Amino acid sequence: MNTMRMIRTILLPALILSLALCAGMAGGPLPLTGVNIAGGEFYKPQRGVAPEYGRQYAYPTKAEIDYFAGQGMNLFRYQFLWETLQPELKTPLDRAALERLKTAVQFATAKKLVVLLDPHNYARYYRTNIVGGLQVSCEDFADF
Repeated sequence: MNTMRMIRTILLPALILSLALCAGMAGGPLPLTGVNIAGGEFYKPQRGVAPEYGRQYAYPTKAEIDYFAGQGMNLFRYQFLWETLQPELKTPLDRAALERLKTAVQFATAKKLVVLLDPHNYARYYRTNIVGGLQVSCEDFADF
């Protein structure tokens, strides 16, 4: 894998996020104190089969955000699977799946809290195709 391509595709977005968090939090409550809210990353994706929201996967609810914010949390990491939002490479994102994730993000951002979105695939697509390998390129991930 080309080192510069890997930096642009994977590490540069992480750096930009870090800088944005630091800039956005300047003057705000420090340090960032947060929680990982699992639920969007546990099901086993299957090609051609849409996962059932609320049964196979879920995103944080308003009640969960309210609870953790009440405990002093100001950073929330939401895990999800790439395949949930983009079941086929280089295609538009699934609108319904994207709206569910956006709604969950808005629960936190409406309270001026920070959300870190984590495509929690361990650099894989459909569990077996490694990003940067023969089936899934770094460009595919960048397209996502």
